Amino acid sequence: MAGSVTLSSTKSVGNWEVWYLPANSIYSAFVISSFKVDLAPSFSLSSNTVSYGATVTAYFDAGSRAAELAATSAGDAIIVTRSGASTAGVSVYINSGTVTQGASVVYTGSVVLGGFHADQTYEISWVNGNNVVRFTETLTVGSSGATLTTNKAEYLQDEEVIVTFAVAANLATNKDWIAISPAGANLGETAYGWEYTSAGANAVTSGSVTIPALKTPGAWEAWFLPNDLDVAAFKITSFTVISGFVPTPPPTPAPTPAPTPNSSTAGPITITPLPTITSTPSPVTQVPTPPATPSNTSSPSSATPAPQTTQAPTTQPPAATPTPIPNEEEDDVSRLCVRAMLMLCMIALALLL
Repeated sequence: MAGSVTLSSTKSVGNWEVWYLPANSIYSAFVISSFKVDLAPSFSLSSNTVSYGATVTAYFDAGSRAAELAATSAGDAIIVTRSGASTAGVSVYINSGTVTQGASVVYTGSVVLGGFHADQTYEISWVNGNNVVRFTETLTVGSSGATLTTNKAEYLQDEEVIVTFAVAANLATNKDWIAISPAGANLGETAYGWEYTSAGANAVTSGSVTIPALKTPGAWEAWFLPNDLDVAAFKITSFTVISGFVPTPPPTPAPTPAPTPNSSTAGPITITPLPTITSTPSPVTQVPTPPATPSNTSSPSSATPAPQTTQAPTTQPPAATPTPIPNEEEDDVSRLCVRAMLMLCMIALALLL
């Protein structure tokens, strides 16, 4: 006959026994088996959700496994890793409460942690000297109320990054600064560019800064940090740099100058009519032909003078009014004047159109 039973969990630490007894008897056990209950190691946080600027306490206890853990406990540490980061941002050795490894072994204690970036999630872990995780807790940090944006979500390799920020007056200092770092890295490891938000002694609560172009494609982050610190960022925002460069625009052609009007035709055209030429005919005077004088072929001495006869004067008819003779030169001048006027009219019309 074989089988199994499940017993309720044992809450007390110590040595225990299991008895296999016959029916309705507490005597003559068939089998008695021993086991031991140890105090399990534990790890916890004072809170798994904190506001910006708050601290959190990590509690660790090796329990009854202290002897088992002793071989590596001298290097045990509490590490803090921002979600998405490739490496831990904070590492505190639990045997000394500092960032340096101590010689003693501490099995039970606590470590106070702070400097968390706003709006971030963290993994807080207890690791041994070989960075093997023993326990892990998740911590969520609230907002600082600050804002941080970039003017674009995606940049080319030679584009400047313009970062706009805003923060409450009670948090702002004249040493607040904006930094650029590869996504997933800790700012203490590398910052590829940075600028103070204030250029003087007074704190600035809002504005923008320009970061020089980033040459390396990939995922990047902009950090808004307080008072010359590289912890407790007000805000972190992401953007991307892609391969490529801003194309060089073609040269702008020089504007073609407007044609300069000829001085003879510049401005409004005034057409001055030529003077009218009136043809005045020259009067023709008709000279009357004098009467013929009779010829006397005889000599005076031999001719007998004829008696003189008095002749009455002949009345001359009135002079006739002369008829004008057409002048061809004057007609040519008139035709040339008309043609000149027509040409001037055509030029004026062309300029108006």
